[in-house]
Amino acid sequence: MQTSKLTAVIILIMVAIYIICRLIGSGKRLTSRAYNRSKDRLIREQIAKSLEESAPIHLDINDSGEAALGGGVALAAAKTADTVSAQMAFADEPWAITAPGGLAVNIAKDSVRSGMEAADYGSSYDGSCAVFTGTAPFEHTAGNAAALEMGPSALHLAIGSFGASTALNDTLHSKGDVLCVGGDDLISQAVGAVTADAVFVGEQYTEIPDSLDHTKKVNSSLLSMDIMRWLIIAAIIIFAGVGLTGI
Repeated sequence: MQTSKLTAVIILIMVAIYIICRLIGSGKRLTSRAYNRSKDRLIREQIAKSLEESAPIHLDINDSGEAALGGGVALAAAKTADTVSAQMAFADEPWAITAPGGLAVNIAKDSVRSGMEAADYGSSYDGSCAVFTGTAPFEHTAGNAAALEMGPSALHLAIGSFGASTALNDTLHSKGDVLCVGGDDLISQAVGAVTADAVFVGEQYTEIPDSLDHTKKVNSSLLSMDIMRWLIIAAIIIFAGVGLTGI
């Protein structure tokens, strides 16, 4: 019974924090953290570079299988494809998308079509923009090599659960290519910290679509999660201090 009451209290606290964040956000007193961070600015700068220098952009999607495509990684990748496609609809070099499965490829293609139609460039849509690569590390890496034709890219944006194959994929990139990694896989985050120019840790990968949008926003859900996380950390420190001092 005590556990149930504690759970109910935590839920009520989360709801209250979320409502407060919504009210603050609607008043535009806060701007999204996914706009001012250096790694978010890096992605936007590389997209601008792509448009200026006709250098392609590569979205690399990976996941643990088709059954996982309903998760946050697939949604973040689809929203990213939609946002960037709208911005690059008139670009000389369309961006390349590599995905592990047939369903992921179709989702990516639909997202690209949606983005281009939003920019009134739907007639320029090319169905070959997304390439099936498979899930095995070497197979996925070979598919990336074929899709990119080993040429330089302005940006490699890897979203998903890659594991240590992040380093393997990085060996394909030309010198000076920018690699950004985001996902819910601890191994790929750790490897990305060494090989990538920027890593989106934890739920930060869900903010990537917002960071690509040039409109400053507030994501109330993520903001409330941050506040709750700091409250939990503070509570742990307080209880640890009480336990050590015997107060």
